[in-house]
Amino acid sequence: MGFNIGGIKKIDSEKTKIIFVSERYMINKITKWIDIKENGKVNKDDENPFNNVCCIILDEVHERTLLTDICIGALKDIALKV
Repeated sequence: MGFNIGGIKKIDSEKTKIIFVSERYMINKITKWIDIKENGKVNKDDENPFNNVCCIILDEVHERTLLTDICIGALKDIALKV
């Protein structure tokens, strides 16, 4: 288990199976996915940020912030296109 919240990151890429992230981190992943879909891969570092993701659980969405609403809408669109 790892986390990436508020710029503090503790993730072991080989062992970590669950990652807790902030809304801002998820927005950055979504933005990267949209850029890749619209522009294609620019270089080898621009791989799909959701390649190794099989499940996304949004916690605390009842608090209804703008970022949460954007995450919900964007992830719904991504799920329908994948």
